[in-house]
Amino acid sequence: MLIIDKNRDFYDHVCHAFGGIDKSIVLDRRGSVKISSSQLIERMVDRYGRGWITRKMQFADEHFLLEVGFTQWLLVAHDIRAKQIKVGGFATNDMEFTGKFEVERRFDESVNLAGVPISIRLDLRRHRNYYKFSPFQPEYWDVRSTRDFDFSREQGRQRIVSPILMECGLAKVLDPIEVYKALLNYITATRADKAVDIGTTDLEKANNHGFDELSFRHPTKL
Repeated sequence: MLIIDKNRDFYDHVCHAFGGIDKSIVLDRRGSVKISSSQLIERMVDRYGRGWITRKMQFADEHFLLEVGFTQWLLVAHDIRAKQIKVGGFATNDMEFTGKFEVERRFDESVNLAGVPISIRLDLRRHRNYYKFSPFQPEYWDVRSTRDFDFSREQGRQRIVSPILMECGLAKVLDPIEVYKALLNYITATRADKAVDIGTTDLEKANNHGFDELSFRHPTKL
């Protein structure tokens, strides 16, 4: 599978283990989103309201869904902590969040909820009519419970399309081969690569590989 994107993720190298790059199968991942683990957790706890978050606040575990093709991983972030960022010894209004990610359940229901190859959904508690601060019960949640909810519509900061998993720390808890196989199965089953326009000029090839017009300039001689 050929992946078109200037950003690189932890599963991109797996194509070489499957016999090399097959240019007849294309994943257009251009426009991918780099989001850190701190930014990801910040979006999860947004429902508390930034004005209520303090560094001494104790957070409940947060569940979210990673969907890759027809496979979904229900993940949990626990031990969430907030730390106030200081600049020059003075505290700012910005917070840095830390936490540990774990895979809680995996679903293979042969269904794609978001309509895109890879995405993250953060607002899971609303699918079971949970109250704003009620605890999420993962043992009662499954993919079939979302049949009356449109996962493909925009939900602001709660939906991330084409995330770079290596940037947000999920590469530590996921198998790159499983993620790659899920993407490959989705692309081949839906033929979502038909309308992809692969750049053929030197400039387009450079952009697809993460370079720009300044990447190959000769250094200035002093």
